[in-house]
Amino acid sequence: MGIREAISAGMASIPTRLDLLPKVVSSVIDQVDRLYIFLNHYSEIPLCLKSGKIEIFRSQDHGNQSARGKFWQCEKISGYFFTLDDDIFYPHDYVKRMVSQIEVYKRRALLGVYAESFKGKDITNFYNSAQKKKYALNAALEKDAPVHIIGTGTLAYHTDAIRLKLSVFKTIGGVDAWLAIAAQQMKVPMITIARPINWLTTPKRNISDSIFAQRRRFDEAITPEIKKLMPWKLWEIK
Repeated sequence: MGIREAISAGMASIPTRLDLLPKVVSSVIDQVDRLYIFLNHYSEIPLCLKSGKIEIFRSQDHGNQSARGKFWQCEKISGYFFTLDDDIFYPHDYVKRMVSQIEVYKRRALLGVYAESFKGKDITNFYNSAQKKKYALNAALEKDAPVHIIGTGTLAYHTDAIRLKLSVFKTIGGVDAWLAIAAQQMKVPMITIARPINWLTTPKRNISDSIFAQRRRFDEAITPEIKKLMPWKLWEIK
């Protein structure tokens, strides 16, 4: 039997999610070998992060990285890599199931749960929901489906599929879009996997407290890059 490859995960967190962080971390810590957490604007390191498996990076040292922080170590990682959100609760079989599906796709696809695809051949702006088909985080899905965009709170892949550079993420937010652009350019398939209802869950939140409330300021950079690649393709493994 071969040596099992490392399973690493990246997460970015903001202080308004501190009440959720202990539960989120505890839901995944036993499923990974290493968890890299980027703390944006935390004055102190939360007690729930006191673990030999966790390596912490702080905005005090590296500047505010917002959601891009979850990819802070992406260039140094080999093996399986997961990116997580600090407001999603992951099931006990999450990593095992995702790794199994990564192998089904021969380590050549990016997998996720929350996902989107563009409906037409052009868009007005990336965040226009009417122009995209959505695969909700907590919704059931009968079978795997190819998509254009994966929510990076549910991303899983093997580095054989793609070797990301941090420079791919040209703004500190909008990382779902920048990842999708990179995958589209490199012809790497994106797949949302089949799952039961509420396999992943997230609490209701005040959008004004979320990093997503800042998305309009990233759209000016993202949308022109999306439009350059239109119409987008659903890449297949050949």
